[in-house]
Order: sequence, then structure tokens, then C-alpha cells
Amino acid sequence: MPRCHRERSEAISMARTYLTHPVLLRQTRPSRLLSAATEERRDSYQQGLARTLFPRAELHYADWAMLSAYLDESGAHDGSKVLVLGCLVASPRSWEVLAKHWRSALDTVGVDEFHASDCAVGGGKFRDSEKRERDGLFVRLVNIIVKNASYRAWTAVSLEDHQQCAHYSEGVPSVYAIAALGCTSRVRAIALQRGADYRVPYVFDQGKVGRRAFRAFEKMAEQGRAGSLAMGAISRGDRREMPALQAADLFAYEMYRYISDQMNDSGRAMRRSLGALLPIRDAGGYFFGLQKLELLGRSVRRQMTADPDRQAVTNLPIDWLDKERTMKIARVDTASLLADLPE
Repeated sequence: MPRCHRERSEAISMARTYLTHPVLLRQTRPSRLLSAATEERRDSYQQGLARTLFPRAELHYADWAMLSAYLDESGAHDGSKVLVLGCLVASPRSWEVLAKHWRSALDTVGVDEFHASDCAVGGGKFRDSEKRERDGLFVRLVNIIVKNASYRAWTAVSLEDHQQCAHYSEGVPSVYAIAALGCTSRVRAIALQRGADYRVPYVFDQGKVGRRAFRAFEKMAEQGRAGSLAMGAISRGDRREMPALQAADLFAYEMYRYISDQMNDSGRAMRRSLGALLPIRDAGGYFFGLQKLELLGRSVRRQMTADPDRQAVTNLPIDWLDKERTMKIARVDTASLLADLPE
């Protein structure tokens, strides 16, 4: 047997073994399982992972969630105002089609990887690209996402409000846990359309912020909450090899810019690139400012007392974002807000 075929066979065998041991799957980077397969063609990393997670008959219609977390470059503990977790859902086959067109678009500008913030400001691999060229690429990639993604969901957590929350010192979840809980609650709503037993696998960007978000999801799985949140296998992906994760990065970046503008009361209109993404079916999202954080804190405390296994976002207003419904974030006085909240 040729060496490349033998290595590919061994990689697939390893992947199947890990599928039967979910804990091992969570602890192992997919790149290690599929490294042999990726030698054969540029897109085989994403394709190989899809074929590992899904039966062939489900590749055209199953749901597969791609997530990317976004803060500014200083990180969560150095002054960023908001953490945004963006999620795009599509079938494995749709992600495969997206990857083909995505790489073709990147080839036209001479780059092999897309990072939304770099493209927007001319940094990183786009430092030698002119603004017109970068803007044209942004438009082209947004159109590719709209044609292939089935749903969009997001969660944003105000770091300042999180620290001011009255329950902050009484066990309120971390910003990453809140973002994870918010996104899984919206993806769970998608899964329930297919039946109570349907599960959606997740893939996370392996970057610094993505690793923290992944750990929050992993902890929920370890606590036995995957079933109630309709979570399938969770894994970390290499965004350099997965255009689907680069697409999630673009959506997370757009939501970050929009939420930041709202929080700063900048008066800026919604960016055209975000407006162009709105035709994707909206699964809803959550902006966790002080009000929702207080409500969530009280809800979690009640649930932990009544039923420790039931921990999902419940009875919180969903934030919808489309052409007719845009958000308006207003700063409020803390004392007045807490006095008005129901017990």
C-alpha cells in the first residue's frame, strides 16, 4: 500500500477510535488526528473532520457549528470592553462549498489565511494590500458566507457590567462561560427543530481567545450538561486549514464592531458588511449587560438550588438583529436598575 494511503487509513482509524471515546476527542487536537490526511490536498483537513463526525448520508443536511470569539488585541484582562462569541451554522457539505470559494477569493489577493481585523485595518498578512483591494475581498467573502450559512447566533458580554454585577462574587459564571451558555442556548433552539435528541457538533478556533471559549464549552460537557444543551462533539480546529472558522471570525468581528459602537454611543450606522450578513437566518443572541447579568445570576442560583443539572439560559429576552430590528444599548444607573428588577 502506498505510504500516503497507509497514513490516511491510519488517521481515519484513529479518528474513529476517538469518536467512540468523547473525552479523548475533547482532549485531542483534530490536527493530530488528521495530519496525515491533510498532506493529500489543501481542503482535506476540514473534509476529513466532517467525515469523522458525520455519517455520509448526513453531510448534506446536518448542522455543524463554527465559533469564533473576539476581543480587541489587548485581551480580556487588559481593558477590552466586550467579549463577543459569534457562531455560524451550516451543513458539512455547505462548509465544504464555502471552503472552495473562500480559498479562491483569498488567492486573488495573494493571501492564504483571512483574519477580519487584519483585513479591516491593513495589518498582518494584509499590510501590503490597498484599502480598495481589502474592501473588495470583504464584500466577496461576506457574499460567500450568505450563500452557504444556514443560521447565525451570537453572545456579547460587557466586561465592565460583569464586574459590577451584584452576583459577581457569589458564583456568577465567567465571561467565557456566559458567552458559551448564551450561544449553546441559541444553537439548542436550532437543534430542537430536528427533534429532542438531535445534537450539534461544535468547532472552535484554536487562538488564545478561542481556547478560553473552548474550555468553557468543555467544562459544560464534563459537568454532564451536553445533553440538555444539545451539544454534540466539541473540538478545536486550525483556522489556517478551515475557512469555515475564518468565516465565523468575520461574523464575530462584525458583531464586535456593532456592539462596541452601541456601547460607546458612537452614533455610527451599522457597517454595510454586517448589514449584508443579515439575510442569514437569525437564531437570535444575547447582549449581557447589567440587567441580563443580574437576571442570569439570579436564575443560575435558583436553578442550582432546584435542579443542578438544568443550567440553560431561560426566561431571558432574546436579542434579534435583522433589517427591521436593530439594537440600542443604553447605559443605566446601577441602583435604579437593581431596584426595578423582579426578585
